[in-house]
Amino acid sequence: LFQRTAAPFPLLARGDRRIVPLAVAAFAAVGLLAMYSPDILGNGKAGNQLVFGGLIGWQDSLQLAVLKWLAVLLALAAGAYGGLITPSMMLGSTLSFASAALWNAFLPAMPSESAAVVGAAVFLGVSLKMPLTAVVFVLELTRAPVALLMPLCLCLTGAVAAGRLEKAIK
Repeated sequence: LFQRTAAPFPLLARGDRRIVPLAVAAFAAVGLLAMYSPDILGNGKAGNQLVFGGLIGWQDSLQLAVLKWLAVLLALAAGAYGGLITPSMMLGSTLSFASAALWNAFLPAMPSESAAVVGAAVFLGVSLKMPLTAVVFVLELTRAPVALLMPLCLCLTGAVAAGRLEKAIK
């Protein structure tokens, strides 16, 4: 879904003069969103820290995911370029953190923070098509225990397989 929503951006070529007012409008919109939720600014490190540390609730995590997604799309529409690694990690971690709350309500409890780490790696690996790098990168960056290696690999394998099955069906 992330790849599909980001595919049409940037809206204009970087050399097109019309991109200037578009960029001003898009970044003004990001600024307005940031007045409500300042953790959407930057590369995503703030959101990752919040969910990896369990410092916010699942509702705030879900809200942060939606607003960050919108902010990333606005930045891409305005012609911004650069890395999507940490924003992808943040989207995965916040969505997984919120999903873990739903899981914990009906099934045996698991640490939401661990789900956030796994979700960060899976979203990163699938959205940017770098599954092996995502596992190593997330484990190194978060200094998560090696006990998460098996869940990371299983979830990422399942997500990659689901993505390939989806493409085969189309």
